[in-house]
Amino acid sequence: MIIYRTHFSPFRAEAKVFKFSIAVNKCLYEDECERMESIILDFYFQKLNKALKQKQKEINFKKLEENWRKLYYFAWADFHRFIKGWQPGHWKKTSYSERIAENVINQIKKGENQN
Repeated sequence: MIIYRTHFSPFRAEAKVFKFSIAVNKCLYEDECERMESIILDFYFQKLNKALKQKQKEINFKKLEENWRKLYYFAWADFHRFIKGWQPGHWKKTSYSERIAENVINQIKKGENQN
């Protein structure tokens, strides 16, 4: 799987990050996901930046990376929500995923309280 080849559109960003988070979740066990999280994300964005430069895309990469890194956790939490509803005893329903989901929910609640 090539994780950095993509067509760029602001409307497709969430789908790309969602697919990436599912790929990480499927390929690694809980302890590996947690331990290697920053390494995997750094690698992904390094390759994405390289691909964009090769395609000569005019994108503010710092802004894109900042936004997509945040979306990664929302996508992970959404996949966790799916697993909990689809098959509550599934081996991918982990404490790491639960912590990510709780953090995302807290971020959403903070955002709602600010409005």
